[in-house]
Amino acid sequence: MKRFLKCLHSEFLKLYYLKATKIVVGLAVFLQAVLAYIGAKQILAIGLNATPETNQALLETLPPLEYLGFESILIGIMPMVVLGSIYGAGEYQSHSMRTTLLSVNKKGYVFSAKTIVLAVASAIIAALAIALTILVTHFALGKAGLNPFVLTPLVRKYIVLGVCAWTGLTMVAFMLGFLFRTPIIALLFLIPQIYNVGDFLAKRFTWASFLPVAIGNRLIATSEKIINTNPLQNIGLLIIWIAVIGSLAYVRFYRSDLGGEY
Repeated sequence: MKRFLKCLHSEFLKLYYLKATKIVVGLAVFLQAVLAYIGAKQILAIGLNATPETNQALLETLPPLEYLGFESILIGIMPMVVLGSIYGAGEYQSHSMRTTLLSVNKKGYVFSAKTIVLAVASAIIAALAIALTILVTHFALGKAGLNPFVLTPLVRKYIVLGVCAWTGLTMVAFMLGFLFRTPIIALLFLIPQIYNVGDFLAKRFTWASFLPVAIGNRLIATSEKIINTNPLQNIGLLIIWIAVIGSLAYVRFYRSDLGGEY
């Protein structure tokens, strides 16, 4: 147990000092909050009761108050996916995995520690980023919005679901990065889905609705039409993606001889 705790501490330090971590925190937490503030001010200028009939700038009616701000949290998904893929493949890319194994001596410890550290860290980053985004949105709306420091039970529930979506997609990216030992495969698979390709396919093919980004997006309360009535099902599907890819990644890691390449 003591050795495993040291391994956890080591993986935490690796993630903490990773340059990508600082960039992602800056983008996901601060830039997203700034953009949410600007978006809320624009909504306030248009009017919360505006419709496409009263304002030609709108393509559809604005969602209810509880859903405002959640559109902005879609921005942070891509940097989180990038972080997960880079962290998953990082030690292979830097040729330092062999050094890690020489110090720990147990592949199971290394894989478990990496998984736990990233899951906890991504959940913390997601909670901070999403909560701040929603707080800033309603702060910008002023009296027209909710009390930003209290919100409502429904909004707090949607924040938790958003955290699950961010964390799940980050872990999918991590497992893909670890499995293929390069971030490129994970990014090629996930980023096109983030940029509307996933939604485009999901509207036309039933199987596409089971892709990870489509699953994650249904956990984010951008509107009453988007949020799934059974979020536990989507969380379960994300867990299945993580478990399947993670199992393949661990089996390859456990059975392969790294030699001098990594």
